[in-house]
Amino acid sequence: MEYNKLVGGVGDSAHTTGKAVDIFCTSSGDRFQLLSHAIQLFERIGIGSTFLHLDVDETKDQGVIWLYGNH
Repeated sequence: MEYNKLVGGVGDSAHTTGKAVDIFCTSSGDRFQLLSHAIQLFERIGIGSTFLHLDVDETKDQGVIWLYGNH
């Protein structure tokens, strides 16, 4: 929980319960490849400039994709 707070994570982050992962990714080609597979497997996807966030937290809205930062 302390690390989550340190990196700016929200209090109810799925990372703190082991239900989320961030995958480092900086090129648009790599991001496209990861996203094309992830969208078939995950109902919650966040897109950042250097990572994709994937989670399976059933307590949160499903069927969503969101952006982090400026895109």
